[in-house]
Amino acid sequence: MEKYPQFFQAFMFIILCVKVAFIVCAAMVFYAKRNKELERTEFWLDWKNYLHITFSTMMSLLLVLLFSNILNKGSVCVDGHVKLYLSTFGALSIFDFLHEYK
Repeated sequence: MEKYPQFFQAFMFIILCVKVAFIVCAAMVFYAKRNKELERTEFWLDWKNYLHITFSTMMSLLLVLLFSNILNKGSVCVDGHVKLYLSTFGALSIFDFLHEYK
């Protein structure tokens, strides 16, 4: 029997996909600015901002799910692929910080 419910694993995977899409949009903003394409820059910047808000909201919800005893009645224990997801989120967040403060 799996330790984490399927919806929890799917939710984490969706969060990861949103963050990867955010990084792609950030790269597209960079390239559009570099090529001085104002219309494309605006388009990708809007999507980047939307994905950032979505990611922040979903991560907040994830924290609530993890620490409110909804999924886990005992202590929070992270192992296996969940550890990989969380470490990947952290790595992608570092790229986010680097992009914001270049």
